Parts: sequence; C-alpha cells; structure tokens
Amino acid sequence: SVNNYIYFNCTSSTQNSSNCETWRIIGVFKENGKDYVKIVRNTDITTFPTTYTYNGTNYKIGSGSSAYWNLKEDGTYNNNWAKAGLMYWLNSKGTGDTGYLNSLSTTSRNMIYSALYHLGNVTKDGAPSKAYSYENGSTKCNSGASSCSTGYVWYDNDTTWTGKIGLMYLSDYGFSASDSYWTSGDLYNWEQGPYSTSWMYSSANFTEGWLISPNYYSNTNATAISGRYAVYLATNSTKKVRPALYLKSEVQIAGGDGSSSSPYQAVIE
Repeated sequence: SVNNYIYFNCTSSTQNSSNCETWRIIGVFKENGKDYVKIVRNTDITTFPTTYTYNGTNYKIGSGSSAYWNLKEDGTYNNNWAKAGLMYWLNSKGTGDTGYLNSLSTTSRNMIYSALYHLGNVTKDGAPSKAYSYENGSTKCNSGASSCSTGYVWYDNDTTWTGKIGLMYLSDYGFSASDSYWTSGDLYNWEQGPYSTSWMYSSANFTEGWLISPNYYSNTNATAISGRYAVYLATNSTKKVRPALYLKSEVQIAGGDGSSSSPYQAVIE
C-alpha cells in the first residue's frame, strides 16, 4: 500500500474523481539542483490514431488499444526514442493541434517540465540499480556494430532526449518494489518474488507496456513489461502505453493525502 496517488489532467479547478485522471508518483528526481516529481498514468491509454505525420514522414502509431514504439509507414524502424513515432505523437509534434500532449487540459500542460531523459542501452537481466546506471550511459558504440554494450548508445541514436511526455525507464519499474530488491532483484525474473512488493503490479495493474529504454542486443529493440517481468521487443511490435512525465518544481500540493480515496491535488502558482 503506497500513498502515491495524484490527480492530473483535470477539467476544472475542483479536483475529484469525476473530472480528473488518477496518476501515480514514481519518485522525486533532481536535475540542475532542483527536485522534480515524476508521475505515470495509473491506466493505459486506450485509443491511438492509426497513423501520425511529423515533418513529412508518416508513422504507424496504434493498433486498437496498443501502440508501436517506432514504426514508419514504409516499414522501417529502430530504437532511437528521440526520433520515434510514438514520441512525436505523445508530444504533439505533428502538424496541427493533434497528439496526446495537446489532448491534456491547459492547466495540466502548464505543469509539465521539459525534462532531460538519458537513452543508454540496458539489459533486462540484473538488478534495477544496474539498469539505472546503464540508462545514464552516453558512450556510443562503433559504427556498424552488430551489438552494443550495456550503458552505451547505438551509433546512430541520440544519447539524450529532452521532452515533456515520455515513458517509464526500466529502473522505474524496479523502483516500485521493496527497497531490498533495488540491488538484489533480477528484472528478468521479477515474477519470482519482487513483483509481489511492487505497487505498479499490485495496485496499478501494470502488467504490460512499453518502456523508454532501448537495449544493447539490437538497434531495433526496446524494453517492455510483459506479464511480471522485463522483455525485449522489436519496436515494430505493439504494446500498451502509460505516459510518464515530470512536474515543474513550482507545482505544489494543495490537498489530499495521496491515498487511493484522496489523491494529492496539484496546483501551480
């Protein structure tokens, strides 16, 4: 039982279950000397457009209630989040007032911090603390390499991305379990114990979904949650999506105790 519920994307200044979505607080993270609260949607996005156009390129986005991580209409794909079709749609980068970001209320959009995300390659094997260190890697592997070490970045990929709407890291999933599993748990074997202490699994029912972390095995694969554990999937596959974002440091708590019956109420001065 974790009191980390927070109202977000509310349609009026009165925040309650009838006019707000419920999100969950992943944790507090520091950037440039300031603290930012990272949150994730408590439920999956249920509707995606079939295609989305950014800068003249058409991307396939959704198939029912699931989405492609990155798939161009011409069939090409890779694991560079900084230029992924799902990223463009989530951040409303296309022409016109479309995309997920622009579907949020104006008040909510004003609360979102444009954060720096590190895009180091990870492995699903090992403890969350290892995944965290790999995610922050910035060294690029050699051009033309068929595999790329953990903590490195594929030669053609961006090492970082700055944006408003992202996905969870692989380490975020591990962070949701008991502290003892941060250094001793195995994300690939998460179903053998750690998942039972994870609020993401137990109370948010996060059993399937894309993560932002690319992996070292192939430059066309990214990480995802499937069942109770981490997997690699080609980015032209479809999975559920739960957006994640950072709130600006100016955001304040105006009410609520963080419980499921009384989520935190956020305001920005």
